[in-house]
Formats: sequence, structure tokens, C-alpha cells
Amino acid sequence: ERLKFGQVKKPWRCLDKALIGYDGDMSRVVDICRQRIVFDSVKDLLACILLVDDDDSVKIRRLKSTMDTKNDGDPHFTGYRYVVINMVIYDDDTADLGVENHVCELLLELRCLAEWQIFDPQKHKR
Repeated sequence: ERLKFGQVKKPWRCLDKALIGYDGDMSRVVDICRQRIVFDSVKDLLACILLVDDDDSVKIRRLKSTMDTKNDGDPHFTGYRYVVINMVIYDDDTADLGVENHVCELLLELRCLAEWQIFDPQKHKR
């Protein structure tokens, strides 16, 4: 399964995340809408990043990778390997819905890592 449709984060969780993690600033909660794509190769993952970057309706706000082992010494690093793109999509549909400034998250993973990585929600608790 290459594409896993994420669910929209529940309102109580968004508020909790904003209050605890972002000093009450809801605009900093950027993973309310998240999608995950699993790739068979680094080449395919990189091609996806380039396609997203090349899309005129997409504005990338942040690109973050935890693939590099330099993260291993960070006490906040959970061991979860991924690339994440935080982006806004600006087109007629998002403008009509009034969500053209909403930041969405696209989580990109390699299958060889995703199959043995266990996401531990306890590590994300604050």
C-alpha cells in the first residue's frame, strides 16, 4: 500500500497541540491534514519532492528530513525516519473553500524503513 489517506486531526487534539506545544498559537499546527506516501526507492521519493516543488499551485513552507543519522544524538529524535513537506495549496478550489492558507503535511517514507519502524505515540506526548 503506497498511499495511506490520513484522517483530519480531531479539534480537541489540535487545541491540545497548540496549547502545549505552540503557546496557544493555532497557526503553528500544520498537520491537521496529513497524507503519507511510501516509496520503494530513494529515487522515487526524491522524484515526488521534485514534482511537488514543480507544481505551481503548491507553495512549500518547510521541508524536513530525519533520514540523516546526525539526528540520532538529538534528545527529541524519536528514531522515526521520514521526509516531511509542509505546504499550502493555492488554486481555485482552495480559494473557494477559504483554505488557501492552510498548511498541509505530506509524509514521505521508504518502504524498507516504514515496514520495521513502529510509530510510538508515547514518544510524541508532551
